[in-house]
Amino acid sequence: MAQADPTSIAPTNLDPSVPPRLAELLVQLMHKSGEPDFGYDEDSIAQISVWINHARGAPDEPETRQMAQLAAAFVGDCLCRLQGGRWTSKDGESAVHLPNGILCHPFVKAQKHLANGDSDSLLRFYRSTCVLGTLTAEELQRFASGELDLSQRLADAGLQITVSQSH
Repeated sequence: MAQADPTSIAPTNLDPSVPPRLAELLVQLMHKSGEPDFGYDEDSIAQISVWINHARGAPDEPETRQMAQLAAAFVGDCLCRLQGGRWTSKDGESAVHLPNGILCHPFVKAQKHLANGDSDSLLRFYRSTCVLGTLTAEELQRFASGELDLSQRLADAGLQITVSQSH
């Protein structure tokens, strides 16, 4: 399977006002294509993740790259709307900054999803980021030092992820 070119999806130095507009464009496109229930929720993220899995066969097609950009913006905007995040730019990459200080990169994750499939899916990214976004500053420190096991919280979010102390 062809690998996606990492530079083809991650826009650099995007103004933080651009990703929400890209997300809204995706919502409008999905509505026009007969998906009236598509909106800012986890079910729609799951739908986009399935689409990216299907698109993995042609990762270098312009349409695939464009849809991956829209999907990344959409997932990031869901994190903003549903988890209280805000779009920012960090080191030339568009990112979502969550209220507890977590910084996540949906455009990078979209690249990885195209390259690696479900193991790096946007749905898993969204769910795990939601778990991390609920941690307090103290819990983040304990997690970073390996003292806090998030296995149960991740399992409750529908994820079977093993986190080692070397994270």
